[in-house]
Amino acid sequence: MHKEKGLVSGFTDNYIKIEMPFQEGLINAILPAALTGIRRTGNVEVSVAFSASSNPLANFSGIQTC
Repeated sequence: MHKEKGLVSGFTDNYIKIEMPFQEGLINAILPAALTGIRRTGNVEVSVAFSASSNPLANFSGIQTC
């Protein structure tokens, strides 16, 4: 469970801790993501280009950046 409600966290392929809004279908998925900012916590904000319903990689674990 994440400290802030509505967020999920993960790591990039080079272990930068990231956070993004929670989307149930994207849990344990490797996603192409853009690093968009740094939060007060020191974690990096990301955005992804597609939603859970269109994610062909939903059965993989982890989150990676492009």
